[in-house]
Amino acid sequence: MTGFLRSDGRKGIRNVVAVVYLVECAHHVAREITFPFRDQQVHLLGFPGCYPNAYAHRMLQQFCTHPNVGAVLLLSLGCEGFNRRELLDKIRATGRPADVLVIQETGGTRKTIAEGRRWIEVAMGANRRPARVEFGVSDLVVGTVCGGSDATSGITANPAVGRAFDLLVQNGAR
Repeated sequence: MTGFLRSDGRKGIRNVVAVVYLVECAHHVAREITFPFRDQQVHLLGFPGCYPNAYAHRMLQQFCTHPNVGAVLLLSLGCEGFNRRELLDKIRATGRPADVLVIQETGGTRKTIAEGRRWIEVAMGANRRPARVEFGVSDLVVGTVCGGSDATSGITANPAVGRAFDLLVQNGAR
């Protein structure tokens, strides 16, 4: 297998651009920025709160510096309590291209959407350049999300996913 070597030594199998809204009020703009890239490696994620939240900050930092993420665009309305500068600095410290757009400073919804799309195009161009490196199962960092349980999940999907994770961990994955 081949993947992308990150500055911290971890390796990712993908090289996605993450567009991250830091408050629910920026969600629409972030979604519109990502829409033309929906079939490409551009992912939308975010935090809906409007107040300082250490848990959200920690989780977004982990998502934004995950080995599969190659570049990050943060979206802020401008009045929320989220410490966007600290998050941006922590992402940039990993060597990933990263920036923040503040809707109230950029000139509103339409201007921010246009600026965000331009940023993604540049970031995707830069992200195509990293050399691929060899890696094994022990280099993988794997996670899962429950898509919703039904009457058979406990006897079908959950044990299958658990067994798959057991095999990955036995072979050195995290």
